[in-house]
Amino acid sequence: VNRCRYVVGMTVLTAMVCCLEGCGGAKGPKIVVAKATGVVTLKGQPLEAGIVTFESAKTGQSASAPLGTGGKFTIPSIAVGSYDVGISPPPPQEAGDPAVQAEAKSPIPALYQSASTSTLKAEVKAGGSNESKFELN
Repeated sequence: VNRCRYVVGMTVLTAMVCCLEGCGGAKGPKIVVAKATGVVTLKGQPLEAGIVTFESAKTGQSASAPLGTGGKFTIPSIAVGSYDVGISPPPPQEAGDPAVQAEAKSPIPALYQSASTSTLKAEVKAGGSNESKFELN
């Protein structure tokens, strides 16, 4: 009986130690983030409808933000690094609406609509002004 209590006690103790090992917090590298802002223009005019997407081929991370007044966008938190940038049209609100279907023909050239095909690039640095200007032709 004493031997059985000893084995059960040691098993419980071992399980508790193993569980506590996982509670120490993250041990990997800390990801440094920053804010990225910018302006998108199309043929010299602000592009006020669309979505800007930053994608890192190196890490696989991505972040997006909608375009607003004056073609401005803000990505509040993105990992520091180099990014390929895509500018895509906003998603249609209602697929059955004829006005929305007419709007589906985006003025944004197809080249820029995906970060993987776009020639646009951005560098996000820690503690700096990460403002980008993207001119679409």
